[in-house]
Amino acid sequence: KSGPLEKGQADGVSVRSMEMFQAFGFADKVKRETYWVNQTSFWMPDPENPAAIKRVGRVQDVADDSSEMPHILINQARLHELFLEVMRNSPSRLEPDYGWEVESVSGDSSTVIIQKI
Repeated sequence: KSGPLEKGQADGVSVRSMEMFQAFGFADKVKRETYWVNQTSFWMPDPENPAAIKRVGRVQDVADDSSEMPHILINQARLHELFLEVMRNSPSRLEPDYGWEVESVSGDSSTVIIQKI
């Protein structure tokens, strides 16, 4: 990419990823800004009205005691912004290098050499 993401390409974030966000210090911000997926519903055509659908089941999304974090929905570009913020506020004031492309990849079973243009 030539710069930061402007549009996200994904939006679901697992509880394990949320635990990683906690390590980076922005899990609470993500929890405040997002939709929490608490359950999943299943639908099928309504036998009494085939032009309509009806809910036929509902299950809990995340098993009890698997994590203190929720399964959430958030735009991927927003997550990218949060990671960039952590980088900018780090002691090194790290900034990503955008616009790199892989020209070739070569190597054997013990080494891989990547050339960038």
